[in-house]
Amino acid sequence: MTTNEVSRQPLSKRDLLSRLVPPQLTNEKALSGMEILLKEEEFDPNFRIIIQGQPGDKMYFISEGDVEIVSRGAFAMGRPERLAVLKAGDLFGEMAIVLNRPRSADVVALTPVKAFSLSSGDWQHMKAFFPGFAVHVEEIAARRVGINK
Repeated sequence: MTTNEVSRQPLSKRDLLSRLVPPQLTNEKALSGMEILLKEEEFDPNFRIIIQGQPGDKMYFISEGDVEIVSRGAFAMGRPERLAVLKAGDLFGEMAIVLNRPRSADVVALTPVKAFSLSSGDWQHMKAFFPGFAVHVEEIAARRVGINK
């Protein structure tokens, strides 16, 4: 490896959760409990992970790779419009789970993607047993709803 190359190791469940949950809102026991609920998934480039308008059943935490958030909404006049590119350490799909509404955009893998998913049922468990995490994810969803208006 040259000095210009950067080794990019996938983020672990613990790494992702530690980035998403402020340290004052959790502890080691809580992080271990949250890790159990996350399921590993892999997606090939160009795979549409989320389809706009479909009901949401999971949210995703990116361990490795990049995804594109694409809207086919009124502002795009039916043409796909790139809203964002997310990378390792980011999450997506939370708006449909947190707000209990259809998916607001497509999410497409730009590179090979490794992610950890959290089902809507396990989201309810997280809300009950790990409220600090839930509040933080709800804040992210609220900010994104404001951006997408």
